[in-house]
Amino acid sequence: MAKKISNALILLLSLFGGAIALWLTIGHYNHGMAPPCAAAGGGCEAVLTSSYSHIGPIPSALLGFGMYVTIFILALKRRAALSVPPIFAAGEDALPPQNPAIVQTGKLIFGISLLGMAVSMWLQYTALFTLISFCPWCFTSACTITIIFLLAVIDFLTDTSQLTGEQKMLAGVLGFIVILFGFMLYPQTMEQYAKTLSPIRLPVEIDEPGKMRPTVISATMDTKGDPKAPFTVVKFADYMCPACKESAPLMDQMVNRMPNVKFAFRNFPLEKHPWAHSAAMAAEAAARQGKFWEMHDAIYKHQSDMETAQFKRDDFIPIAQEIGLDMDKFEKDWTDPAIKAKVNADIKDANTLGVNITPTFFFVSDKRVWKFTGVKDLMIALQDKNHKMWH
Repeated sequence: MAKKISNALILLLSLFGGAIALWLTIGHYNHGMAPPCAAAGGGCEAVLTSSYSHIGPIPSALLGFGMYVTIFILALKRRAALSVPPIFAAGEDALPPQNPAIVQTGKLIFGISLLGMAVSMWLQYTALFTLISFCPWCFTSACTITIIFLLAVIDFLTDTSQLTGEQKMLAGVLGFIVILFGFMLYPQTMEQYAKTLSPIRLPVEIDEPGKMRPTVISATMDTKGDPKAPFTVVKFADYMCPACKESAPLMDQMVNRMPNVKFAFRNFPLEKHPWAHSAAMAAEAAARQGKFWEMHDAIYKHQSDMETAQFKRDDFIPIAQEIGLDMDKFEKDWTDPAIKAKVNADIKDANTLGVNITPTFFFVSDKRVWKFTGVKDLMIALQDKNHKMWH
């Protein structure tokens, strides 16, 4: 009877987990514009658009869906086997021999759920501690497969015989160790989870524009458009941030359509992106040969390459060759401490301005400084000639 109950629970949980995995798979293919990248903080979109959300062209959620479907089918087979009345071989107190189909399907459910739980725990760790993001759907799926695994463990241990007193004690001790380990990790996990809750701010006018303008506007920043334009849009961005890449062509459109606005780029490489700082230095090195924007575009073109495990620092060299740089000068400038200092100065100014999400934009006039997180609200404001930032 107990095995029938646990099998029924596994059936229900696999259906529930499969629905979540299917929803995440649809979300993987149908998410809109990439969300801003947070130095700390992010949700489902940040997870779904990360390099960890797929294995090659296959979404991780689709693999999870396949796992739940497989467990559901195995549980259905086991339910059919459990419906066959047991045959007692000897006296009333003897245990009936297990149906081989029950044992086999139980082992398969145990093995698949163990693998699924291990992968889910690793993905949860990656989301919290690497992406600094939290997706409640992914977390719910991880909890679901963990419960299925625990049910499978109980079934697996009782498939051939009832547990003895010593086995029950051992299981209790192991369970206590797992719970104790969980309590030890709890404070650090919750601290990391709190970081994922950083809010994305609405557009805001910065007070005392005369004071903040020198921090927003740098004499060495790279610009595009009419140098004498009365308005400036300054973008703090990261070369590994998908939203920064997607906003780049929008800035080109802005410059082409609005001759009274010039565009400037400043660096804010996030620590969680391993090649962002090297990319920023590579672009600044190209600027010494008058090809900052060419390198800027080329790096974004190869953004997906930087997300692979095979990418290394020397892989920026073919990108530089692609735009026709003098390679001897480029490699010398790339390691110049002055280039590193420029990137670090951008980071320092960004921190002073409270930037913690990329891209973050500042609209600067002679009277006002406005701050926009992400490109959506900026584009709306740029198209609204009655917006206060124009006056």
